[in-house]
Amino acid sequence: MDLVFALTTLLFGALFVLRQIQYQKIKQYNRKLEEKLADLKDRNEKHSSELSKSNDDLAYQAHDHLTGLPGREAFDDRLAQALHQSKRYQVAMALLALNVDNYQEINRISYEVGDKVLSLLAQRLQFCVRQIDTLTRYAGNSFFILLPQITKPETAAYVAQRIQDNLIQAFQVDNHELFLTVSIGIAVYPGDGETPKELMQHAIAALMIAKTKGKNNYHFYREETHELGKKEIDISTYVRSDDFLNKLLINY
Repeated sequence: MDLVFALTTLLFGALFVLRQIQYQKIKQYNRKLEEKLADLKDRNEKHSSELSKSNDDLAYQAHDHLTGLPGREAFDDRLAQALHQSKRYQVAMALLALNVDNYQEINRISYEVGDKVLSLLAQRLQFCVRQIDTLTRYAGNSFFILLPQITKPETAAYVAQRIQDNLIQAFQVDNHELFLTVSIGIAVYPGDGETPKELMQHAIAALMIAKTKGKNNYHFYREETHELGKKEIDISTYVRSDDFLNKLLINY
């Protein structure tokens, strides 16, 4: 009996020790697992934070830093989409190319004043368009306005006139009272182009004519503008603003 009892006690003792060892191993494994999970959580939060910052940066880059308006890439995308929708549903749209007249005179005061004027101008222009329209400062003092879903070309003329009327009031910038005028070229689909590039070129060509007519004017792309449009004006050159415009207009 004593031997059986001793063996039983020894067996239970061994089982107890074994369970304790297994318990310690499981406890150690769980601790390591928790540490790994905590590390993965930290990494995930860091990655999410970086991804969020990256998305914020991309969203910021999609807008013009000076005016807060949609940037070039965003505008190009919306123009392409609007043209696609116009073709699909057989509805008209218009593209306005806008350039500030004699902007170099403002920059002669200071570039800071010039930047403030463009920012204020963008705010006024936004009051002249609908929510579905897209306004962008393409570069310098050059803007494009996309008017999708219009019923008649006269809508574009109405917007252009509204812009010019809105600029009658002077801009107050750093104790300077500044008066602005703009020249506007208008291209309409259908009729003035089948691609975004053609519409932009023809709106610019019409803008050139508006400049030659004495500035502070708007002009529709028409047959008389065709020869200028055929020159395939380089968009990247156009956005260099008045320096390019002045050189180009010498010949027109």
